[in-house]
Amino acid sequence: YVFYHRQTGLNEFARQAMVAPVEVSVEEGPGGQVNISEGEYTSEGFALNGLNPLERHSAGIACWYTGPKAAVHEWPDNTFYGSYVAASYDKDVDSSPVVNNADGSIVGYKYFNFTDVQANTLLLNLVPEGIDGTVSVWADSPWKSKGGLLLGELKLTADMQQTPTEQAVALPALADLTGKHAVFLTFASDTKEKSLCTLHDFVFRSSK
Repeated sequence: YVFYHRQTGLNEFARQAMVAPVEVSVEEGPGGQVNISEGEYTSEGFALNGLNPLERHSAGIACWYTGPKAAVHEWPDNTFYGSYVAASYDKDVDSSPVVNNADGSIVGYKYFNFTDVQANTLLLNLVPEGIDGTVSVWADSPWKSKGGLLLGELKLTADMQQTPTEQAVALPALADLTGKHAVFLTFASDTKEKSLCTLHDFVFRSSK
């Protein structure tokens, strides 16, 4: 059995199809019922063995995005204090961007399959937004205390041009990974409540 969910943005762009296996049990007889387990929310779409790290992916396939405090949903407006997927597709860079990546924000992707993948670099296509800060790349969890593995870090500076750029993040620890792993990006800055960058897409590569 497969649970299928599709969320579409504007401009006829389908953000991501979310597919996950579920368990279905049937209780027969009077008062019987069908029980369906909840499917995990992931970024995989139909790639149930894990996304290919060597293929470029839109940042908008994120299945996890949080900020330093909870978003406020008051119809018809939403107020986000951290990362979220922009409501419209950006035709200029062919992506659905993740915006408002302020200090304390986390963006996550489940899951990538690193089996037989010779990669040691993450290429992030982003737009710096004029403040100093750090983007950290984690495997499995965004917190070391909960089993997260810090793979590498990218420093952003206030003097960087605020135009689309591809930044390389060295990930030497990536060589130790095999099988399916979640990947998380965390954002840190001494400047609070201001976005470090807009994320457009990313891909894993070998620097050799």
